Amino acid sequence: MGGGAAARVPAAPAAIGRFLVWKGASGRAYVFSRVDDRRDLDDAVTVAARLDGVAVRLLAAPAVGADGPTVAGEIWAHFLAEDAAARRRALADLIAGGRLPELFGAAMPMPAIAA
Repeated sequence: MGGGAAARVPAAPAAIGRFLVWKGASGRAYVFSRVDDRRDLDDAVTVAARLDGVAVRLLAAPAVGADGPTVAGEIWAHFLAEDAAARRRALADLIAGGRLPELFGAAMPMPAIAA
């Protein structure tokens, strides 16, 4: 794979369907994991989404904390923001990006490898 071209490779089978990757306006990628329990989400950016194969359909706008999505559907949470200010920045970045999340492993790009 020379010339710095990017290739698409599948993720490890165990990871497929467990994570969403959502890019904000900044280009930063945020990883969301599916949660079964809506408690203990105060320190997370949350979104309700439904998977249709590898396509992701948002059911509600993203929010911060347990007061987030109340619609029926899967709840996905981003737990890596360090504090409330970081969660607000992530939320603003995602909303401004105008993109949809992608299911991790559904043809994620592999970084280019220098020849």
